[in-house]
Amino acid sequence: MHKPSIHCTILFFASFLFSFKNIDKTSVKISSNRSDITQKQIRADTGRIVNLDSIQSCLKNYIKLMTDHGFSIQPGGQPFTSTITTTSQMTTGESFSGTDLSNWLNATAAAYAQAGKTFSIRIVFGAYDMTFLNRYEPDPAERIKKNNRIAIFLVPYDVSSGLTLQPQANIAGGTPSGGGGAYDFGGLQP
Repeated sequence: MHKPSIHCTILFFASFLFSFKNIDKTSVKISSNRSDITQKQIRADTGRIVNLDSIQSCLKNYIKLMTDHGFSIQPGGQPFTSTITTTSQMTTGESFSGTDLSNWLNATAAAYAQAGKTFSIRIVFGAYDMTFLNRYEPDPAERIKKNNRIAIFLVPYDVSSGLTLQPQANIAGGTPSGGGGAYDFGGLQP
């Protein structure tokens, strides 16, 4: 009577441990597949320096787009009349080159320090419009796809005055490094 209970116990623990071994392999396989899917969906984009004046139309377009969807800078609870005729693809995030962004941040911080200003950054939302895209997007098909898409810009400014330095040598219409101007992350996701 003593021997059968030992065999049953050993069999139970072996099955129990074996089941964990199988679950562990399955979970690793699933997570690596999901990681591959996520990496394939995100495409790299270098981002770019843009003239601060050229993002103004994007900022106005964003406010209009949000107002059309029932969001405004006024307190909530205001009456809403929908004026939406078509929808656009949602922007859930943006990708960019960390090296190019770091180069821009370092060069811009140095320009502010040289001018005796206190460097700070605003993160502002915009919605691309054709005026902006015609200047910075060379591919006509991409212009159409990106029109009215939400975009994110970094805008440097001096803390004490609230003003942005705009040294002409650093604006350079769309180059990925250097200081001054604003920084457009550029890589809309999805």
